[in-house]
Amino acid sequence: MNKKGFTLVELLVATTIFLAATIAFGHLLKVSLVSVNAAARLNQAACELQDKMEGIRSLPFTKLRGLDGDIFADGRGRVAVTPVLADLLSVRVELTWDARRAPLKMISLRSKYQ
Repeated sequence: MNKKGFTLVELLVATTIFLAATIAFGHLLKVSLVSVNAAARLNQAACELQDKMEGIRSLPFTKLRGLDGDIFADGRGRVAVTPVLADLLSVRVELTWDARRAPLKMISLRSKYQ
């Protein structure tokens, strides 16, 4: 047997292993890019929700009931104001950030005694 070089079978096995590793790496790269994009959209949606809730927090109690049914974020977000007691309101802000996932929600209670 000649030990100076690789046989054709050894080259085919090495090429197959290299090709499988390259395909697996490419798939992992694609999955990671999809995950990064989803995380960026989720982060943006959370910031939009927080911004809306901070804006609502700055309003006086008497104007909160007028926000019920308010739409924001290009129609993807909705505000719901529900009375809990005569002097207590539940403010719910909801934003759909991905059609395939559950919407993000923030709920806060506001009292006129703040």
